[in-house]
Amino acid sequence: MKKAIQIEKKQRLFIAPCSSMTKAFKKFLDEHFEYEFLGYLDTSKSDDNIHQVDTIDGIAYDAIYIISPNYAPQIFKEYRSKNIPKNKIKFATFQDGFVETSLFLLSIQKYLDISYLKLLQLRAKHKNTRAFIVANGPNLQIKDLEKIQNEITFACNKIYLAFEQTKWRPSYYFVTDGLVYKQNYEKINELQLIKLFSTQMLTLAKKMKNAIYFPLSYKQPARFATNALSQLYSGSTVTYVMLEFAVYMGIKEIYIIGLDFSFELPQKEVSKELSCEGEVNHFHKEYRKVGEKWTMPDMDHQRHSFLEAKKFCDTHGIKIYNASRESKLDVFERVDFESLFISDVSTQSSCEFPLP
Repeated sequence: MKKAIQIEKKQRLFIAPCSSMTKAFKKFLDEHFEYEFLGYLDTSKSDDNIHQVDTIDGIAYDAIYIISPNYAPQIFKEYRSKNIPKNKIKFATFQDGFVETSLFLLSIQKYLDISYLKLLQLRAKHKNTRAFIVANGPNLQIKDLEKIQNEITFACNKIYLAFEQTKWRPSYYFVTDGLVYKQNYEKINELQLIKLFSTQMLTLAKKMKNAIYFPLSYKQPARFATNALSQLYSGSTVTYVMLEFAVYMGIKEIYIIGLDFSFELPQKEVSKELSCEGEVNHFHKEYRKVGEKWTMPDMDHQRHSFLEAKKFCDTHGIKIYNASRESKLDVFERVDFESLFISDVSTQSSCEFPLP
């Protein structure tokens, strides 16, 4: 394959900023070129290998390579304001359109855990459409899934237990809980769906086939992030992550179904990792077997996160509705699920995204 960039022999280079992508870029350079790496430039991080742009005046260098899908123009502007010569600032990607971007990312793809190319293809893919986010609460019914066969849909975790009873399949399937990923690895790995997982799952089990991995922060409190190329927030629930992805894909009207927002907990003393005692918290009676581990739900943080989602969407012309048949969540406007399918209301066609 043609290389996306060419580095002259023995060039002395800085790379900016310090990120998973630039580290992958460095590995790519190490394998393909003879050059001298002088370090990363990054204003928000500190390390022996990281410099501030103000401190490199006395260092002889040939070029600074900027690799950032989100902030390249801002970084360029900052460097020019610091009198960095324009001819020494280089862009490995993101400046000359999708073709060059694709070529660059394909070049370094094997060095990345994050699936940048596939994530890039999803950005604004469903602009100004509506979509349904499917939670797995007891109020979810199979007939609800039949109703949304021709919609853009997001679903998660053990929704595949419904597949024997319906032809419906989600447009996008998510897992962000490590216990779900580990304990159901073989079954999830075989699903013929567009599957999206946080990169943290790779620390628990090997990479799944036909999967897209994205950066996710589990820090609390969450903010509502909308760029999957950079970092999303977990919000203590995969439903929140699906909301962030829906906005990232350009969707303007989002309906949540199957979200009871209540949990029956085991009788024994609880911790962050629970053991199922037969409690029913999902739409399928065999969703969780006795003795199976599951993560303690943080309802306060989930509600805070949903409030963050509402605040962001209210100020950006995006509507989120709770169309669940039963729900204790009071953050989003409630709508009647059946009313969304009146015969004269057109629905969106289902997503098509080729599996690799």
